[in-house]
Amino acid sequence: MNELTKKIRLIFLPMVKLTVLVIVGLSFLHWLLFIAGNLPVREDVYLFFLPLVVPPIAVFFILRPRLKQLQFKQDKMLDFYCALFSIAMIAPTMIAQNYIDKALGKLTMLEDITQVDKEPKSKYYTVNRYHLDTKKVGWYTEIKASGKSSYDLYFRAYAVFPIVKRYSDQPTTDHTYWLGVSYQRNTGNPKNDLQLNMIYKRFIREVQSEFKGTNFRSFTFLERLDKAKDRGKYAAALTNVEHANVDEVLVFKLHFERFDSRIQNQLLWFFVSLGLAFALCFALVFFARLKK
Repeated sequence: MNELTKKIRLIFLPMVKLTVLVIVGLSFLHWLLFIAGNLPVREDVYLFFLPLVVPPIAVFFILRPRLKQLQFKQDKMLDFYCALFSIAMIAPTMIAQNYIDKALGKLTMLEDITQVDKEPKSKYYTVNRYHLDTKKVGWYTEIKASGKSSYDLYFRAYAVFPIVKRYSDQPTTDHTYWLGVSYQRNTGNPKNDLQLNMIYKRFIREVQSEFKGTNFRSFTFLERLDKAKDRGKYAAALTNVEHANVDEVLVFKLHFERFDSRIQNQLLWFFVSLGLAFALCFALVFFARLKK
């Protein structure tokens, strides 16, 4: 048996099996706990956190002992290999969870929005009869810095407005069903507070103008945001219109694309990322040498 065959059997094939096992295992737990079981957990836990944490743990306990059989000129190279193997597993795992979340999300057709509570809980909805009250809008804005020395600033605005069965003169605090839209801009770090204030005011004018110019009635389906990571931002917008029962409100995101397009190319990207992951790990194994 030559050295390459030994390395493939010792490291590469176990990496392939482990990657498949992690993806299948997390996907099954995703379906069992968060789709079928509908656990009240924020979506970034199973779409981002678990796919980010589980692969490095699996690599550390299962592949790292095997990688120690390779000959490295520096001790740090072992950690470098573990990091690359982890990254290779993270990408397809994360794409797979996002695909499952969207592909298995049920679409429920409603005659009017008040039927939401009468139907089994669903991720997506279409509504036949409704009225959008864009006069009763709640806004919440935030500014975040990122990059080295906080060089880039990100402006985000979240708007909510009621969707009702028919037009009514109800006060804003009485509505249960709301639609949420968000806007984002980024800019370089302003030189002073005056420039920051000018940029912020321009951002507000732009998003409010965009909001007024949008035909929200052209939406194709709604996405329920119970578990969305931005749920708290929309709740803050509701608080700004003095909604009395924010915790009981249902917020939906509008989609304007075809329902089938929500998973467009995601399966392709999964197999591409999986192939690249295997190619990277094979290359790492190919160019390394076994200890004598």
